[in-house]
Amino acid sequence: MEAISVMGYDNANWGAGEWLAMIGTMVLFWGVLIALFVWAVRSFRPRESGTKCLDPADVVLTERYARGEIDEDELRRRRAALRATSSP
Repeated sequence: MEAISVMGYDNANWGAGEWLAMIGTMVLFWGVLIALFVWAVRSFRPRESGTKCLDPADVVLTERYARGEIDEDELRRRRAALRATSSP
């Protein structure tokens, strides 16, 4: 007696190609699902405001301004001087 296949499919006769295609499709499906999850988490995370200062002197100036050691005019003047000397 032959096995009855459901809707005409008989999985017992699948070859290596069909199994590899199925495995590849599953890997692709889960890869896309994980990529969408990572994209969603990154896009809904709050972004950092402002620009990061890479110049150590500018960091020191900003810290001095935050502590109240220098006023805003002094901060702007010194930043302008730093940028004038650091330009090539």
